[in-house]
Amino acid sequence: VELTRAQYEVLINALQIASTVYGVMGDMVDNKYKKQSGELDELESCLLENAEELGLSEMVDVFQGKKVVHEEYLNKVIDDLSEYEEYSFWDLLARKLAGRDLLRKLGEEKLRAMDDREYMHAEYPIEDEYHKEFEEHGLERVEIKKR
Repeated sequence: VELTRAQYEVLINALQIASTVYGVMGDMVDNKYKKQSGELDELESCLLENAEELGLSEMVDVFQGKKVVHEEYLNKVIDDLSEYEEYSFWDLLARKLAGRDLLRKLGEEKLRAMDDREYMHAEYPIEDEYHKEFEEHGLERVEIKKR
């Protein structure tokens, strides 16, 4: 497979992100993800062996005799993942709260009777309200009620 310099950088970046995600999943969820993380690391190592050919030697460091991504590129991946996590947090929180509210409003039986499109149309306005709330106030007004 022949890649341009830009495609090569994109591929290495994607492998870094995937490897990080699978590594975290392997540590926190299940060992099957750790195996996949290792396989991604091996693939990245293999690709980094050819970085010089594309004029990307600045992308590579050597650590314990193995070629690894240079810290500058790694930091970009960390920044990208941090931004993704921030977005995901707010999106998932809004979606989960909207789903909870819809369940309370309609009940389990009505929710199960809905198809996906109906559910999305019912849930979206509630989710959108949570997004607006979080954009304006963050977690400031989120509290757990004591019973």
